[in-house]
Amino acid sequence: MNGTEYIHILPCEKIPARVKVPSSKSDMVRALFFGMIATGESLVHRMEETGDTAAACSVIRAFGGQVIRDNGSWRITAHTRFPDTVDVGESGILYRYVTALAAGAPHFVKITGGPSLAKRPIAPLLSALGSGRFVIEGRDSQLVSCLLSTLFLREGDSVVDVISPGELSWIDFSLAWLARLGIRIEKRSYEQYLVFGGQSVAPFTFTMPSDPSLAFFFAVLSMIHGKPITISHMKEAIFHPDWKAFTILQEMGAGLEWEGEALRVLPGGIKGIEIDINHTIDSLPALAVLAVFGDRPSTFSGVAIAREKESNRVEALREELGKMGVQVQATFDTLTILPGMPKGAILCSHNDHRIAMALGILATKANSASTLMGYAAVQKTFPDFFNSLLA
Repeated sequence: MNGTEYIHILPCEKIPARVKVPSSKSDMVRALFFGMIATGESLVHRMEETGDTAAACSVIRAFGGQVIRDNGSWRITAHTRFPDTVDVGESGILYRYVTALAAGAPHFVKITGGPSLAKRPIAPLLSALGSGRFVIEGRDSQLVSCLLSTLFLREGDSVVDVISPGELSWIDFSLAWLARLGIRIEKRSYEQYLVFGGQSVAPFTFTMPSDPSLAFFFAVLSMIHGKPITISHMKEAIFHPDWKAFTILQEMGAGLEWEGEALRVLPGGIKGIEIDINHTIDSLPALAVLAVFGDRPSTFSGVAIAREKESNRVEALREELGKMGVQVQATFDTLTILPGMPKGAILCSHNDHRIAMALGILATKANSASTLMGYAAVQKTFPDFFNSLLA
């Protein structure tokens, strides 16, 4: 993917009445990682082929394991070795988890990946692993989660001290995964954890929920077009940290109804809001699009960590929404959107799947056609996004 792929998007009145989104990326990558370090064969249902799962499968093969696909059910066999080199693709979570795992290898392991990984903080993790004392800066929850998810493999107990913990719902999400696998960790506070050593992951079976962070883009589409939309397989997604974005959606005017396992979004008048979204930071691009159509300005705080995702999302949104004539004000930790009518423009995804999806949705409500460069960034998590959006 070189960023030169483009797609033309025309303003439209029609939106899909029903959509199905991929399974949860966060669950899929964790399932593949834990399946790799398990003691036998694990079975995971409702798996999807995405850039991140492809990277995880490549990692598993590098570690001597296997992934056997049978439609949406994947069998994962455990790793048998530490490789000399492993490529984690563009996956930030794999980058951190594999780094923490490789710290226990009997030899040096070289970890490579895509260009966006250079923007992902890793120094705090390397410092913690290298010192023998597990003290880590916790603003980025993945750095904490990868320690909790690998230290139990060591012989002795470990204490993890966290400075300035952030994205707390994601820490709870990781702890829930570990508890499901039978791993004992004592959470003394968000600042300290006792990880009991000498544990292993038993083979497991798990069925993936839909990804609420991807479904949220279509919920926003429903709101800005004023037309209801039904999203399939969402019931289990209420336990995911990104479900919190839907509670924000309700605060901004949406109604939600359940139709069995499906979620129906009922649009209402869009209300501006001031809210800390650190706990659901991946919703920032979609929320920024929703705020364009609010009844007053919206300010999202706690967004500093969004500067360290696949792109600097704060600056990417400021730049791209600005091209469409939307007034955006940014500080290091806040983003303010002033409502207005977006105009068609030549846009750039910044090689970021969530920026690409957000701009694609906004372009359907612009006053003229838009061109989105680098739209194929959606391959990372939702390869069929534009087919679903523009069907």
